[in-house]
Amino acid sequence: MAGKNYIQKAKKRIVEWFSLGLGEGEIANKDMLSEYKMLLAKDNIEAMPAYCKISYIVLGFMLITRVIMNGVSYINIVPYLCAVIGIIAIDIFLNTYSIKTGYVKMSYTVLALYGIIWYALCFYFDVIIHSDRANTMTCLVFMLLTSLFKLYPRDNIIAALVMYGVMTVLELYHTPQDIFYLNSVDVMAALIIGVAIGQKNTSASLSKKIYTDMYKAATKTSILVAQIDMFGDTFRILRSPEYMVKLLSEIVGVRDGIKRIAEQFIYENHRDDFLKFMDISTLSERLGDDEQLAFYFQDIYRKWYLLNIVVHKKTRGRISSVIVIAYDIDETKKQEIIYQQRLHCALIQAEEANSAKTGFLSRMSHDIRTPLNGIIGLLKIDDKHPDDKELLAKNRAKMLVSANHLLVLINDVLQMSKLESGDIVLSKELINLEDILKNVLDIIEQRSADAGVILEHDKDSDKIRFPYVYGSPLHIRQIFLNIYGNCIKYNRVGGTIKTKFIELKNDGKTVIYKWIISDTGIGMSKEFLKHIFEPFVQEHIDARSVYHGTGLGMSIVKGLLDKMDGTIDVASEVGKGTTFVVTIPFEISDRIYESSNENNSNIVSVRGLNVLVAEDNELNAEIAEALLNDEGINTTIVHDGKQAVECFEKNPVCAFDAVLMDIMMPNMDGITATKEIRKMNRDDAEKIPIIALTANAFDEDSKRCLDAGMNAHISKPFQINEIIAVLVKYCNK
Repeated sequence: MAGKNYIQKAKKRIVEWFSLGLGEGEIANKDMLSEYKMLLAKDNIEAMPAYCKISYIVLGFMLITRVIMNGVSYINIVPYLCAVIGIIAIDIFLNTYSIKTGYVKMSYTVLALYGIIWYALCFYFDVIIHSDRANTMTCLVFMLLTSLFKLYPRDNIIAALVMYGVMTVLELYHTPQDIFYLNSVDVMAALIIGVAIGQKNTSASLSKKIYTDMYKAATKTSILVAQIDMFGDTFRILRSPEYMVKLLSEIVGVRDGIKRIAEQFIYENHRDDFLKFMDISTLSERLGDDEQLAFYFQDIYRKWYLLNIVVHKKTRGRISSVIVIAYDIDETKKQEIIYQQRLHCALIQAEEANSAKTGFLSRMSHDIRTPLNGIIGLLKIDDKHPDDKELLAKNRAKMLVSANHLLVLINDVLQMSKLESGDIVLSKELINLEDILKNVLDIIEQRSADAGVILEHDKDSDKIRFPYVYGSPLHIRQIFLNIYGNCIKYNRVGGTIKTKFIELKNDGKTVIYKWIISDTGIGMSKEFLKHIFEPFVQEHIDARSVYHGTGLGMSIVKGLLDKMDGTIDVASEVGKGTTFVVTIPFEISDRIYESSNENNSNIVSVRGLNVLVAEDNELNAEIAEALLNDEGINTTIVHDGKQAVECFEKNPVCAFDAVLMDIMMPNMDGITATKEIRKMNRDDAEKIPIIALTANAFDEDSKRCLDAGMNAHISKPFQINEIIAVLVKYCNK
């Protein structure tokens, strides 16, 4: 077992020696090897002129020695002269040759030429003339050849083995056996020594090159670069800020230096962590297989820095030297902290919003199930008492209340969704503000009377001097109905609601009106007032109303007023009531408002009208047919847009007085069916009133219907009175 471990260690050492200390992964990385060879090749080309000068000196010394020992003769002089000429040729070649094949090929070419000169000289004296001093000369030449140049280990060893092989073959045939063995041993020893020197030089050169490049790159962006020799316990400063120069110059040992730096330059909250990070006794363990560690800290001025410890050198598998680099990242880190804080705030807001929506869904589930449970329960009661007309009538009234409440829930949720997505589009219509407010009060008076709440008007209120303005009547009604609805819902029996109207100012083009609506209800806490306009929030879930709201009413009001450039303020006191202050600017109209109210004497009966009804839902079709028949209207029912087109086309001209068209139907939708009818070549195709009767209840849905050629838009669930009014309007022109 011990022998096996020894073999593995020896193998590891040999691999490290041959690979300049690189790991197995790096040895296999061809791109990295190519890069290292490129670095060495550049060094060789740059150093070759100096090698040539050394060669001149060595050749001169060898020539003088040869002449002194053997006298002057062409045998002693000519080889040296040839070698000198060859070196001169290489020198000239380096100065004139333009690199076209790359540094690596150029380097190998020059080294090969340089080596051939020395090999030829060695062969001449050692093999051809069998000089007595050839052995010594050969060893010196080999050592010179193998130690001068920086070759990658594999290339260095291959070159040496090729030389040794050639020398061995030549000497085997031209040298006496005893001299051959002696020369072979000497040559092998010289090769080993020379290759070892070459390896060491190459490794040192490459390490220095990499270290220099790393230092150059680091100094461009860093404020501190230092080398720590862990075996020698020395601190070598390569770059530092001026305010640290004096202290760093006094550092003797690594541990003492790190401690003094921490005490004088590191922010106290980060000091202990800094000392742990810089603890060289645990550095190897913390690094593991990694090549660097990172640490963020602040200095005494609270500036942020990034400290990197990078492995510089390993000796026998242990880290012997590291580079410490500090970067100024104050701006980046502060931006990161701000971003993290914003992200944290956004996360909290998202969690709060999610919690609010979860609560909203819980309330919605309750609020939807409550009226549904009532409707289903009342239907079951009706089934058991089919002959009790009084009970049936009361139950139908209760079911209608529950159904209307469900409709309010759905409308509020959809409206809030549209406001949040920015899809609400306000209309700009010529309106009579007095009429709209009167309509609102008419509705509210009935609601307040039912709830036992008194509705009062402030006698000191201003008169509406500019009733004819431009605005969005639907949304104006919605704003005031929601506010008055809250005043009723959270009031008490015998309580009051007061309204005061004020004209703030006008410039002849724009007028700003102000409404002050106050109640004597249960009021709201100051804490809740901060969140009153947030969606999905309610304070009084135990309010006296039969059905609780969605918590969206005031959010919808705020969203609509923002779109109108209006404002709303709320003041409230628990147990005393709430006051709403609303301001809305309007563009004053310079035209006379035309009332759309019909004179009662002009009302025409709808009895006898023939109406085509396109409705894919059988229950809805059945309800529409029954309600219309009760009004004396004759109906023809079809179940999709395609049937509606075919039915209209097959029947005679003016067979139908109007078409009630659903929008979302199979085979052909209502929009397409309307366009197909309008395109027909018959007298009634363009004149027949086509009325949308659909669950698509938004303003843009109405616009799509009118753009397709329809005359009016009625949203489901429809009221029969509304249908009758529209039929009267369009069928009696």
